[in-house]
Formats: sequence, C-alpha cells, structure tokens
Amino acid sequence: MMKSNYKISIITSTLNCIDALKKTAYSISSFKDNSIQWIIVDAESTDGTLDFIKNRIDLISDWISEPDTGIYHAWNKAIPLIKGDWVMFVGAGDTLPIDWINFVKSRPPVEDIIYGNILVHDKYTTYLSSPKPWNYIAENFKKNMFLKHPGMAHNNRLFKKNKFNEGYRIISDWVFLANSNLQSALYIKDMIQADFYTGGISTTYSGAWLAFKETKDFRKSIGDPINIRESFNWILYILLMPLRDLVNFFHKKLNI
Repeated sequence: MMKSNYKISIITSTLNCIDALKKTAYSISSFKDNSIQWIIVDAESTDGTLDFIKNRIDLISDWISEPDTGIYHAWNKAIPLIKGDWVMFVGAGDTLPIDWINFVKSRPPVEDIIYGNILVHDKYTTYLSSPKPWNYIAENFKKNMFLKHPGMAHNNRLFKKNKFNEGYRIISDWVFLANSNLQSALYIKDMIQADFYTGGISTTYSGAWLAFKETKDFRKSIGDPINIRESFNWILYILLMPLRDLVNFFHKKLNI
C-alpha cells in the first residue's frame, strides 16, 4: 500500500538572527508534527542561537554550529543529513502555511519540485508573488530564476548527485535547479508555499548588482550570454529600486 504521509525535511541557515529564528520555530511547532525533520546550520552565532537550539531539541532534529562561508556552504553541509522525501529551504524569519505542509506530506515524491505562490513581506508592503506555469518555466529556466526557493518542495533525489555551487553568493539556488535537469513539476496556483520576509543580501541594492553579475557569468558559462535587451531590463530594474522603495514608503504612510 502506498503511504500517504511523506516526510518533509526543512533546512534553515542562521547567523545571529535569533529573534527571526524563533519566529520560524513557532511556525514549525504549530504543525504539531513530529515527522518533520528540521535541520539548522548555524555559523557560530553569538546572540544566544546555540542555547536556543539546544533547548528546542524537541523541535530541531539535527543541527550544526560552526563557521561557514555563506548560505550555500551551510546548505551543502545539511544535505548529508536529509531524511525526508521532500526538502524545503526556509530562511530564519520565514513561515510556512499548514495547508502547504499538509499538501506536500500527502504527495508521493514523483515530481522533481512542487511550488506555489509566495507572500512577500518587505519593510513597507506585502504582496503576492505568483510564478509562471511550469511549461513556460521549463522552456526558459536557464535564462533566469523564475521560482522562489523558500518553502518550495524539492524531491530528495535531486540531492543525491548535485549540490549548491558555492562560487555564487546569490543565484546558486537557481543554478542548482538549472543543473538538475528537472523533468517534471507541479504548480499549485491556489496555495502559498511560504511567507517570505525580505532583508537578505539579494534584496539589497548591492545584492541586486551582484545577482546581475552572477547571472551574466552563469549564462556565459552555458553558452547563452545575456543579450542587450535583457541587460537593459536588469539595469533598469536595479536603478528603479530606490524609487520603488520611496513609493512603497509613502503608500504605507498614507494607509496608516
């Protein structure tokens, strides 16, 4: 008989963000599900994170606390510990909806990935980020990152022969999927896979420029260099970031 309760492994990397980590811990504990494997890879935080981890071994299945060179180094250290059928990467501070967890648990690991929408919370606004359907993404996947990683369900088998390229600081989650030769995916368009709270390097002005550079380097490495129009769209997006922040700031003020 095919089982109907598939195990989920959640991976979180941390560095001195204990308050955000507690928020994620509250989200995971609310599921009251002992079958969830939560792996925390901490970069030797000095803000009490390690004490918190040790006091929540009822919730945290596996943990590492040692220096690392960045998020992708941390994720790679977690890969050998994975026990679940499905794997999710959740940042400290991000939360997961219970209906998403229940759906993924009920789904046999047939597709390579399962994805939905993400509710994005930045410092001024909250908005729903909805990805393209899989047929469009599959045709264009090596051109850009069309999927957001937090809460997305990855089939365990993707990690058997592949790992994250630590040479990239921002786009390695996309590069990982692009190099995984994905054959199938399931898009659940009426579900939210995670509540994502911005603030990481990829959402900063300097981080956006670095993402552009890394994208150019990756595209060149696969023989599909970014064209002039794509470069223009990237640069325009980055240059307009301060203006979007200003508009969102006043929008928030007017709604108070």
